[in-house]
Amino acid sequence: RMPRARWDEQTLKIFGLDPRAETPSREEWLRMVLPEDQRVVTQADNEVPPRGEVRTLTYRIRRPDGEIRHLQSRRACLYDDTGQPVRVYGAVIDVTDHMRARSERDALLERMQVIAESVGVGIWDWDPVAHASSWNDRMYELFGRPREWFTERTWLDAVHPEDRATARERMAEALAHGDRFDIEFRVPWPDSSVRWIAARGRVLRDGQGRAVRMIGVNVDVTAHRRAEQEARELLARMQLATEAAGVGIWELELPTLRMHWDEQTFRLVGRRPDEFADLSAQWTCVIHPDDMPAMRAAQRRALKELQPFELEMRVVRPDGEVRYVVLRGQVQCDALGRPAKQFGVVIDVTERRRAEDALRAKEAAERANQAKTEFLSRVSHELRTPLNAILGFTQILELDREQPLSPVQRQRVQHIQQAGWHLLALIDEILDLSRIETGKAKLTFSAVALTELVDECLPLVAPDAERRHITMTVAREKAPVAWADRTRIKQVLINLLSNAVKYNRDGGNVHVMLDTDAFGNALIAVRDTGHGLSARQIEQLFQPFNRLGLEGAPVPGTGIGLALSRSLIEQMRGRLEVSSELQVGTEFRVTLPAARPAAATLAPSPMVTLTRSDVRGGVLYVEDNADNVAVVEQLLAMRPNVRLFTAADGATARVLAAVCQPDLILLDMRLPDIDGFALFDALRAQPETRAIPCVALSANVAPADIARARAVGFVDYWTKPLNAQEFLRKIDALLVRH
Repeated sequence: RMPRARWDEQTLKIFGLDPRAETPSREEWLRMVLPEDQRVVTQADNEVPPRGEVRTLTYRIRRPDGEIRHLQSRRACLYDDTGQPVRVYGAVIDVTDHMRARSERDALLERMQVIAESVGVGIWDWDPVAHASSWNDRMYELFGRPREWFTERTWLDAVHPEDRATARERMAEALAHGDRFDIEFRVPWPDSSVRWIAARGRVLRDGQGRAVRMIGVNVDVTAHRRAEQEARELLARMQLATEAAGVGIWELELPTLRMHWDEQTFRLVGRRPDEFADLSAQWTCVIHPDDMPAMRAAQRRALKELQPFELEMRVVRPDGEVRYVVLRGQVQCDALGRPAKQFGVVIDVTERRRAEDALRAKEAAERANQAKTEFLSRVSHELRTPLNAILGFTQILELDREQPLSPVQRQRVQHIQQAGWHLLALIDEILDLSRIETGKAKLTFSAVALTELVDECLPLVAPDAERRHITMTVAREKAPVAWADRTRIKQVLINLLSNAVKYNRDGGNVHVMLDTDAFGNALIAVRDTGHGLSARQIEQLFQPFNRLGLEGAPVPGTGIGLALSRSLIEQMRGRLEVSSELQVGTEFRVTLPAARPAAATLAPSPMVTLTRSDVRGGVLYVEDNADNVAVVEQLLAMRPNVRLFTAADGATARVLAAVCQPDLILLDMRLPDIDGFALFDALRAQPETRAIPCVALSANVAPADIARARAVGFVDYWTKPLNAQEFLRKIDALLVRH
């Protein structure tokens, strides 16, 4: 070793000494080394580096001014030809800034690791050249697998098969061209759950632009994804509901008067967005001119009073169709309380208005028909008095033996008498029809065996059938028993049999069939082999006094019998239907409610549990009558775990059903804006409400409506007034089954 070292000026500067000063002695130099590093420095200084080897040492010194610096020294030894060390030489580098930066980096990495672990962030580092990667523990937790699972697998093996190709392509793109890696993918966990992972990374490149490293983080975004999906589904349901209900959304920016419409509002007025070059200036063109002053006044009043407004008005579509809408608006103010915007909804109420107009027209028609019926009743009654005298005196003339009539006179009197009896029959039928239409006809219901009734009626028309060689047959498939007025059903049956004979061909057939239909109702069918009826004739068949062009035909008749028969059948809660084919024949079908067996009527109904907590679900009751709603509310109060929603009209019902998703819908068949069958069709057309079971509620007990409701898809038809125990029993059955 050299007895004394020699430093250059730069080394002296590094140690904080005067560059012109002498090289310090070994003891002076060692005193500048921090005590913690003196042992390793002394040991290194006492060692001679082997030939061709460079020794490196990092240590700290304290300069004369007190500043601590980090130094790195590199030492080598020069040997002579004999292999003896001649001189040790080397260099000193001040690495203080580098060491501080590394310390700060290490501290930052430690803090990042703590943060990553606390918030559940996975950290990864990948070498694309060596295909080596390092993960923190959170990465394995995110993939739901232990570290050993990845011994012979890559992270792509854990990705959902449907997302694997996309993830591979994104990484390849980032390595080839980009500097960022950003993707979200699914990871199926061993417990069959699926997690969403967001991977964010950065590509590091060398001087030639080659990717040498990728670093990044992974975060579990499953909850965020689910929230987004739920929000999208809710928005989709709301959009479908508003579209189904004919509701549009609008917004007016007050400072600029800029108008905004959603797609439904454009559809509502029959326009496309591209039809308006400037919606803000042109939107009023869709409003009916007569309704513009009222709309402007309502808008100004709302702005002045800062209150909501509502107005019904008309809009005119490009094809000239006029639609009725309700415009509802709200004012929103800025931080200073000044009106900033108006926004609201547009609701299409055309169907409701048409329903109201139709209802008014129906009421007017019913009033007119009632007046007509009452008039006919009074007139027909007044005609019986003079007719009684005419028929009475003709009969006296015919029976007078003291002053007998001559043969010619007798023939003339018989013509008068025949015309009088015909007129009396016409008047009786008019009076009978009048009583039935006004509901004044009294019916006495009982169990009627239709087989026996047919046997009573056939002999009454047999003479006319025999005279024209018409064969009459009866098929007794079953022996139905109807709940009806025996006298009236006999009157109807005689009329149908008489018509089947009168309008038949000579030598034809009349076939009577007794059976029950699919709902257990009693059925009578009378089929003839006459000339048949056209579709137009069938439309006019049940019009009183309309003989379908046979007024001058030799076949006698008044044109009242079928109208009278249908009115009687409907009053007995049945229906009279007809089908016909030209040149083949006609069939009339009478359907009547079946009589209940005596044993069934005496059997008591089982008592229902008044309060049940095991029945759960949601029920939507669509009813515009507040008293009816109150009844159902009180009944369902006995089912504390059943939630009741109510809607007073069809438009509200469609929205509530789509958004609330009840388990059962109770649907009144006569609503202010739509009838029950049309609302049922609308609910079935909406994907959100298509599968919800519906029950029809109505005070109408006509079998035809009940059969129609069940045929179109109602699960049941309940009549008013409701039987409380029966109502709860059926509710329990439907909700428990659901």
